[in-house]
Amino acid sequence: MRHLISRLRLNFGQKLFLIATLPLILTAVAILAVVTLQSRQLAEREIETLEAQLIEAKCADIKNFLSIGRTAFVNIHGRAGPE
Repeated sequence: MRHLISRLRLNFGQKLFLIATLPLILTAVAILAVVTLQSRQLAEREIETLEAQLIEAKCADIKNFLSIGRTAFVNIHGRAGPE
């Protein structure tokens, strides 16, 4: 146990280095966490927007295909009479 404690004792230069670099490292980690969180949130919003746009485009395509089908049916079979 004494051997471990004696190894953990730092000289003045090492203490000064730790005091100078520790806030920098903690700040970098905090910035990394915030950027990662914001990136995930932005990606989720983009995915939701893209999904909504794809659904709207598919609905428009379906309406267009139905219109084409109706037009083709009317042109082939003619308008139905009041029979």
